[in-house]
Amino acid sequence: MKKHINIHVFFIATLSLLFLGLLPQKTYAQEEKNSVSITLTYTKIMDVSSIIGIKTTTRIDKQTSAVKNIELTISNDADEENLVLGKVITDKEGAAKFELKNLSNLHKDAENFYNFTVQFDGNDAFEEATEVIRFKDAKINAEILAEDDGEGNTVNSITATLTEGDTDTPIEAADLKVQVQRLIRPLTIGEDFYTTEEDGTILAELRNDIPGIDGKLKFEVVLKDSEDYGTVKAIIESSIGVPIIDKSSFDQRTLWGSRAKAPAFLLVSLNIVLFGVWGILLYLTYNLIRIKKS
Repeated sequence: MKKHINIHVFFIATLSLLFLGLLPQKTYAQEEKNSVSITLTYTKIMDVSSIIGIKTTTRIDKQTSAVKNIELTISNDADEENLVLGKVITDKEGAAKFELKNLSNLHKDAENFYNFTVQFDGNDAFEEATEVIRFKDAKINAEILAEDDGEGNTVNSITATLTEGDTDTPIEAADLKVQVQRLIRPLTIGEDFYTTEEDGTILAELRNDIPGIDGKLKFEVVLKDSEDYGTVKAIIESSIGVPIIDKSSFDQRTLWGSRAKAPAFLLVSLNIVLFGVWGILLYLTYNLIRIKKS
């Protein structure tokens, strides 16, 4: 009897030790959270919008994954307190955009930098995270010039001036890219980039053989990923392109057209073959019936 009791006690003690050993690991697994990385960019399109681009990622099982459906708070950093501008929720790619309206009315520091904080308060799965972005306001004024080369030909060029947004101070030695919008991605015009002069200007000659619908083209002058100003883009529309001539054969009867647009000779030939084959089969069937009856 005593031996039976000892075995029973030993069994209960063993189960208790196993339970106590597993309990802390389970509690730790429940409390462990993943960290969130926030990447910020600033893009300004002249006379259109100023946007802070947000990308959130995390590392899970040594792989980088997007953090979706989390709420982020955007605030403008002031001297004493932060002014909350709004909130956004990341999409399935972990990305979000926040438009800055009336940028000139927001707070700047002594160096004319705008400072913004994007904050994630954390949840059951992720730790809280904060990222700061700072930039100055800049603007690009661009226009297209048309000049006569003296031989009766028109030479088109684009001139652009890069200045600070508040003071109109020219920005020297900045690299501007000139490109034209295409279906998939913009096409670079001229050199890879043009460096601004002392007065913040560039001059780039434009090609005269760029096709466009009804001759209309959209040119872009871009300051790309500047450390102080972010990305600034000016878009200029012009009608100096070569009009596109529609050579589509969509409404014509071709071999590569749709079923309803098959060539007439092909339809006739196919129907002759089909009727011929079925005619022979019907003739043979008729003769077999006659032979059976006879």
